[in-house]
Amino acid sequence: MNRKALALVIKVAQYIAKDHPEIADDYRNGKTYPAIIDEYNLKLIYEVTSDSIITSALYMALRKLVPVNELKKIAIDHQEKGAANGGKAARDNEKGIFAEETTREKLSDQARRSLATRGIPVYSDEERTYLGEVLLDNSPDYPKIRRVLKASYGFNRSEGALRTYRSRLLHPKNPSC
Repeated sequence: MNRKALALVIKVAQYIAKDHPEIADDYRNGKTYPAIIDEYNLKLIYEVTSDSIITSALYMALRKLVPVNELKKIAIDHQEKGAANGGKAARDNEKGIFAEETTREKLSDQARRSLATRGIPVYSDEERTYLGEVLLDNSPDYPKIRRVLKASYGFNRSEGALRTYRSRLLHPKNPSC
């Protein structure tokens, strides 16, 4: 954070602590930084456009209003509560590890690129069906399988990726591989 931004954070923090001492009780009672910022309309009132500056200012204001050791305890409680709620929300909304099987058709281009850069292949349903049939042979013909995938599906899978996929089919740790 540069000097001007830090000066703004300090100035806004002083105003927040002076104008809204009740935020200490809100934070103690489980309200999060974003909830407090929204409830008190802090960005608008103090004419701050940056989320990081208003969040830092709120943190500094809370440090003036709440002893540091209590702040740490509250922060840990918030994190535990947030993690529990986040996990429940992910499960309820079938997101993350609770998502149904990921296929090429269901992923956005950005997500596909992200997975590809990490070396995680995403197979279409048709590709999975084909691979399930041909890779379970005792000695699959990998060059032929690669040619068929390229010609039929437009995917250029490496022999290593196909061997890994076969291994996962034969020894599933994660059935959705």
